Amino acid sequence: MLNDELDRSVYYHFTCSVEKLANGEEQLEMLFEDSFYTAKRPTHENVLKRETKEMDMLTFMSSTSFMFVWIKRVMIQYTRTSQEGIFTLTRNFHEWINKEKISSIQHGINVTLPFDIDCSVRARQWIGEQLRLIQFCPSKAMPCSEITNWCHIIRRRHRDVSEVNLMKAIVQIQLQDPPSAVDSLKEFFDLSMLHLTESANAALNTLKLIASNPGAMRYGPILQGRICRIFGDRISAHTLFTESIQQSQVNVDDMCNRIANIELTINEVFMAGPILMRAVCDPSKKDDNENNDNSKNEVRTLQDTIHAAADINMPTCRTLQKSVKEDYELHAYLVSLSKFMLCIEDLMDGKYFRFNSTADYVAVGLHRLRLMSDAQSKGRVVEDFAGAIMTSALIQSGMYNQARRASEELLVNNNETKDCPKFETENQVVAGVNLVYSLASIGDYETAFDTISSLKLVFPEHLNWLCSRHITICSSIINFEKDFLLNQYSACFEHVQVLSSLAPLEFVLRKSILLAVTGKLSEAVLLLKEYKCEDVRGMMRVQMQLATIGTAYGRYEASEYHLEEAGKIAINTHFQDANFLVTRRIGSMLLTRCMPEEAYQILASLIDRVESFGTYIEKAIYYVSMARCLRMQGEDPRDFLRKCKLQIVNNRWPAMEKLILTELTILHHSLGMFPDENRMTWATEQFSKLEADFPGTCTWLFI
Repeated sequence: MLNDELDRSVYYHFTCSVEKLANGEEQLEMLFEDSFYTAKRPTHENVLKRETKEMDMLTFMSSTSFMFVWIKRVMIQYTRTSQEGIFTLTRNFHEWINKEKISSIQHGINVTLPFDIDCSVRARQWIGEQLRLIQFCPSKAMPCSEITNWCHIIRRRHRDVSEVNLMKAIVQIQLQDPPSAVDSLKEFFDLSMLHLTESANAALNTLKLIASNPGAMRYGPILQGRICRIFGDRISAHTLFTESIQQSQVNVDDMCNRIANIELTINEVFMAGPILMRAVCDPSKKDDNENNDNSKNEVRTLQDTIHAAADINMPTCRTLQKSVKEDYELHAYLVSLSKFMLCIEDLMDGKYFRFNSTADYVAVGLHRLRLMSDAQSKGRVVEDFAGAIMTSALIQSGMYNQARRASEELLVNNNETKDCPKFETENQVVAGVNLVYSLASIGDYETAFDTISSLKLVFPEHLNWLCSRHITICSSIINFEKDFLLNQYSACFEHVQVLSSLAPLEFVLRKSILLAVTGKLSEAVLLLKEYKCEDVRGMMRVQMQLATIGTAYGRYEASEYHLEEAGKIAINTHFQDANFLVTRRIGSMLLTRCMPEEAYQILASLIDRVESFGTYIEKAIYYVSMARCLRMQGEDPRDFLRKCKLQIVNNRWPAMEKLILTELTILHHSLGMFPDENRMTWATEQFSKLEADFPGTCTWLFI
């Protein structure tokens, strides 16, 4: 430490030098004591005896240190500067000293900081709290503009808080600015790669106060890959996750290896790629046998890794490297996520009841995460994962009443706790949109649209655009369905355009049916055949759509082929509604071919499944098909017509109601099965009123 006399002397010489530079009496000079960059010192003048030769060397700076390299570089640059350059530097320095305006740096130092960030410790705590809120409850977090301003203050005043760059990256993701987010992330890992040496002995032995941390090489690609995956660049994400796996294997980091494999699996599920043992997504590799073989080997490696990750329920000592409690919770969380990915794989394959070595993952690995404490809300996140995916699985199986109850349970139990606020994550919004789908399946559009409005208030796009995408998709699908049944095809085209980038499968299916209904058969068929779908249920839906279009246009051979393909898919899945969806369309095709007896035999066996797993649209089509079969066989169809009418009350499907009135007119005609002039006249009048309000024919064969 400097004593008072030395301190005053240094300050005096500094002030004099600045005054001389301000008055133009001296020029800039750059001189360093020999002890700074030569690591030598002269003999102290007060030491009478000769110092030993070993004491002549002062271990003040290592020749490999950053400071030594910087000083040498500055000295070289200064010595190579011309006199004109030195004069320019002196003039600029002279102007800077004589400026009346205080610089922003000096002004910033004099400003009182907010209490939450007035020191490095509080700044780190504030960053941790805001990161948690942005991920779990964005509405409780500070506005993005205010967070950005505070981040700038932290960067200027607390240089040691490198986490501020991670905070900026998260905010930039919220603002949908991926390039800036990646730059902030890279800056965070660049700064976090260096840390102060904790041991004084190690610092003296290595002559380094700073040591490098190679963790950024392993975890950096994971976070950057997540950004790429969020914004749709899944190819780059795949490359980054693979790089992280390689780095973790080289450095023997089990935890990083597990995280990277899970992220890679999630990315491949989004791509419907090799992790599910399906075709490689890149079309350029389809004809390359060597690349295909490499891809298959990669598939086996990745699948073995993810299955092994799910089977390892106890971490090794090497895995728990730092904090045993925190790392154990992270390990348990990752094991549950591994089992969760196996469950997703089964869902995409349509296999709900497949028994394997992780048969208990539904009860243990997904539905609850067994932790002594849950400070980071990992257990709650996993439980919500399970609830959200369960609602989606129920919707896919046609179990709409069960899906409604499960969705309501997840949303109702989303309560604020002492440790965590009310969650506003994708799990909650998925449960919300599945609740909307379950309401729409029974024709309750009013409640469905009210639910959508409530979801938009909870998940606004400017705060939570990732969750808002689910609401946009749901709203477009429900509006399309409602307008299509009203024969408002212009509005349907507007709704379907929203789905083109957000939900390609739904876009293709709905765009094709619109093209087919408006007479563009070849375009509709081409659109469906060119779409490459790797999801099992998606493939079945594409085949069924091709079959219904063929049936509506009288192309029965093509329809039979596509129904056969859809049946092959349905018979190998566990979807509760798959079999009856395909079989009902077979019955409709036979009915249009004037084969009522064969159609009735097929349709009659489906009544229990239709009433249990069918939407109100499927039920209406089934009932009217059964009524037609009975009428064409000379039997009474009025019971099924009555059931069909109950499904489409309140003008849900006016065209189907006109079809029912047509059937009644045929029944009550003078030559019909139950001649009644009054009822026939009433049916004709009702048909005319509906035709005036809702013109158009019933396109039930396309559905």
